[in-house]
Amino acid sequence: MKQDSTTFERLTSYVRRHLLILLVLAYVCSAFAPWLGTELRKPLSPAMTISPIHLLLATLLFVLGLSVPREQLGAITRQSKWVAESLLVRLAICLMLFAASHFLPATCAATLIGLTIVMMAPAAASSAGWSMQIRASESATATLILGTTVASAITAPLVLWIGQWIAPEAVGESLGALADGFTIRFVFPWIVLPTLLGITVRAIAPDFAKSLYHFGHALSPVILLLLNYSNGSSSLPEAMSTTTTGRAALIIGSCVALHLATRIAVHLLLAFGNNESPEVKNSVLLGTVMSNTGLALVIATMAIPVAVESHLAIIGYTFVQHFAVAAWVALMRRVHANETISI
Repeated sequence: MKQDSTTFERLTSYVRRHLLILLVLAYVCSAFAPWLGTELRKPLSPAMTISPIHLLLATLLFVLGLSVPREQLGAITRQSKWVAESLLVRLAICLMLFAASHFLPATCAATLIGLTIVMMAPAAASSAGWSMQIRASESATATLILGTTVASAITAPLVLWIGQWIAPEAVGESLGALADGFTIRFVFPWIVLPTLLGITVRAIAPDFAKSLYHFGHALSPVILLLLNYSNGSSSLPEAMSTTTTGRAALIIGSCVALHLATRIAVHLLLAFGNNESPEVKNSVLLGTVMSNTGLALVIATMAIPVAVESHLAIIGYTFVQHFAVAAWVALMRRVHANETISI
């Protein structure tokens, strides 16, 4: 039994260390062998709307809740300013995207919608991993992930509602479909409730929660790969035959531009009248430029399944955010080989 446990830990540790490479492979498999991913999206029975994807998503968020110690709950209230700053930047970027949609060709509408979904998604749980490799506050990072995840129940529908009024009709219709998909029937049972349940279990039975979290934390990268594989299976096979190289380059370029714009906006916000420590500022930056694109893609593929370019924009941003942060960390390590780095 102990040997089986050791083998499992080694396997999950390998997956975690090579997650970015495995993520690329998962999307490649979804493009050429999408069958299993399609099956994961089917309801468990004809009488149910629940699919394995719902359960995998809920499991990830339950594990996120388990990671929050009781003392962190009070910190979330005291540190709500950081969450508000991150949400403010995301809202501002969404408004810029809605304004830009009036001046860009209609063919860019799907890409803009995908980037909007990225910005309305909560902070990526993977930002916690990056925060351990730079001079960042792990407590602030955890607060941002948890705070933006719970707040997304309000902020995401608000962004979509504003977009329907500001954006052109072609974009507004898709945002309306997203708003219908991002309803209480999805948000609370599959995003908010699992997170709060995990927090409650950790608060009531901390010892049991720690052992449960140990297993869930080890399994979470595998679940993440399955989610991304299934999400890619719903759009990449079609995209392979319909999307030109030039179009793909435009989508990637848009993702890079969005990442840079978000990064600049965070720097500007933190530069004026903000007395937070460099560690906290780095956490706010990470938690804002890195979005939970796995959740964003689940929402997009369910609410607007035919919007392939929107899905591609979200997939593109997934890689842009990780490669951009990885490149920055590597660069700063070379520049300051003997120092604790700061982004």
